[in-house]
Amino acid sequence: MKSKPTLLKIKMLVRDLSKNWPDKSASAIARKYRVKLRYIGSGIDRTAFLVVGTGIVLKLSERIGQSSRELKRISSIRRKTPSLSRYLPKVYRFGCSVSARNSSSVVAMEYCPKRATNKEVDEIGRLFKNLNDVHDNNIRKTKAGVVKIIDLGY
Repeated sequence: MKSKPTLLKIKMLVRDLSKNWPDKSASAIARKYRVKLRYIGSGIDRTAFLVVGTGIVLKLSERIGQSSRELKRISSIRRKTPSLSRYLPKVYRFGCSVSARNSSSVVAMEYCPKRATNKEVDEIGRLFKNLNDVHDNNIRKTKAGVVKIIDLGY
């Protein structure tokens, strides 16, 4: 029986991905830690993988700015409006690297597999009026049915 990846393995994976991706494939780097990744989608600037056997998503970007802006926004909302924290995903780890060859960032956060209903999207839109990127692709639900904004990058 295979064991689930531990948070320590994910921490090391995030560090290694931030240093070596996109020069090396994400799957090749994950194999080094005996972790399996499943591609779940991509956006304008990022690619997302589910760490199989966990509830964790890795968002990989070739630009550090979007990921760092997203984390700043999450921490700012949590600090200024704690009551809205329940709608934000849990962030487990962040790693970034800048070198002569490339710059990249990796964010490890809570996986939200279910689509939100139109009513839930509208409610979140009203709560987060200041965010201009609130739409049905960026609002999902956890397995327990809790609605979350999964992308605050822009």
